[in-house]
Amino acid sequence: MDKIEIQNLYKVFGPDSQKKAISLLQYGHDNNVVLEKTGMNVDVNGTSFIIKVYNDNV
Repeated sequence: MDKIEIQNLYKVFGPDSQKKAISLLQYGHDNNVVLEKTGMNVDVNGTSFIIKVYNDNV
């Protein structure tokens, strides 16, 4: 069984570096605070997931 594992995924849109916005999110600030302080929009905020691939031809 193959799998893809993603941990703590962030996607932030805006004109500047994403580092400050992601740092604010990691310290617990919400999307509105990030927008107010950086002018950047948060699309994905710290999401983690696993994709498992099963082979039905076994």
